Amino acid sequence: MAQRGLVAKARGYAASYWKQPAFGEQSVLGTHLLDVRGSSGFLSAIATGLSWLFYYKALQLGEASRVAPIDKFSVTLAVGMAFVFLGEKPTTGNVVGAILVTAGVLVAALVQ
Repeated sequence: MAQRGLVAKARGYAASYWKQPAFGEQSVLGTHLLDVRGSSGFLSAIATGLSWLFYYKALQLGEASRVAPIDKFSVTLAVGMAFVFLGEKPTTGNVVGAILVTAGVLVAALVQ
């Protein structure tokens, strides 16, 4: 019985979270150009699926020790795009982390 209540509560939270706001209302997440709900969520799913297909194709064609670091460079790209497109404020931890990831990718990819 308790499980049904938890499931119902979770569904209620999910439904209220993913509800599209009416015209002129502000969403729970704020008003961003790249809101993760609706059609943007669908496009995100397509992009994610394509990225995995390209990743596995790269693993077939190249060495995993060279492909994986390049894949991890996406973390740096995500941090940079969050600053540019989502208006996030850079923190010392974000910037230093992105620099360290970039340095690690360069070392793994270029040093033999």
